[in-house]
Amino acid sequence: MNKEKRVNGQGAVFYSESNKKWIAKIQYGTDNSGKPMIKSFTSKKSKAEATKKLEEFKRKMLIGNNGSNRSVLNDYILNWLETYQKPKVKATTFHRDVVVFENHIRYTIGHMKLKDINTKNVQQLINSEKDRYAIKTIEKTYSLLNRVFKRAVQLKDLSINPCDGVALPSVHTNLVQPKEMEEYTIEETDAMEAAVRDSWVNHSKIYRASPSYILLLNTGMRLGELLALRWKNVDLRNKLIKVRKNQETVKTDGKRKTVTTLPKTKSSYRTIPINKKAYEMLMELKRRNEETKIRSLYVVSNLKGDSFNDNNYRRDFKRFCKRYNIEYKGIHTFRHTFASRLFRNGIDVPTVSKLLGHSNTAITENIYIHILEEQKVKAIKLLDCI
Repeated sequence: MNKEKRVNGQGAVFYSESNKKWIAKIQYGTDNSGKPMIKSFTSKKSKAEATKKLEEFKRKMLIGNNGSNRSVLNDYILNWLETYQKPKVKATTFHRDVVVFENHIRYTIGHMKLKDINTKNVQQLINSEKDRYAIKTIEKTYSLLNRVFKRAVQLKDLSINPCDGVALPSVHTNLVQPKEMEEYTIEETDAMEAAVRDSWVNHSKIYRASPSYILLLNTGMRLGELLALRWKNVDLRNKLIKVRKNQETVKTDGKRKTVTTLPKTKSSYRTIPINKKAYEMLMELKRRNEETKIRSLYVVSNLKGDSFNDNNYRRDFKRFCKRYNIEYKGIHTFRHTFASRLFRNGIDVPTVSKLLGHSNTAITENIYIHILEEQKVKAIKLLDCI
């Protein structure tokens, strides 16, 4: 048999040399003994005809009322993802839902029949994750199941939503504490600035994009925002950066793909003032492109002038840190360092929140609560001087 197509959890279509026909197969549940229930379709004419028969069966089994009695949750979710999510959400959002499904549902309650799942089953799943995952991760598992079950109720495949009544863990009962936020020290960022210049002069231009490390440090942009940033959105005269796009890597049909999307939230559309160091780094990036005769629409580009891949960017930064004996703390740490330094210099929460592109100040306060508390202590101590 010559396998032609394999769709994750949604059936397979392949050509059988021995039978001289296209065959489509799908597992649509298990019998009372746990044995897989398989349905097959064939076509002597074409792959398209076999695929059509398979899709029609899935439609009846996974959406129709009769099929819901035998439908396995894994199959139902996969159909929901393809039918209802994929057409209406960004590729990155769809990808995140798939990751949640694969990591938290497929191998836990995913094998159960849709009709047999109740609130107790969902609660047990949530409780089992309490000691292994952070609250935000658990909330994503709950959110995905809740959206799927809501649709099932709307389609009358379920009479009630099993997520109704489920209690999520609180910060007091969750044993997985949020990862402590790291920052780059003044000494480390000073060393980076020196290394940016040294790498260009003494190391055969192997770190051509290194000025963008200092640019991130001085703008607080997300990596995806930097990689999607075009020169047309950089106003050097008025010293402003307009964040209008975001770049992310998603996994589609087993392959990684770089996509340019709209910013993360409405608040992510923002204008960031360019300070002295950011301006110097932008001009340095321009100069380096001119020296290497690279013409690009992007502020940070590869040697062909195309947008930089995020994995390659992280790899290069990690190598940069290793070469110059600087502790690698990740790209996102630039953003945290940017915000932390603003707070320590007395900038208020609403202003920092707007510069970061957070949808509300509560998000900013929650992330940087330890620094805000630190500033409160300093403020109280000043009273001793009055």
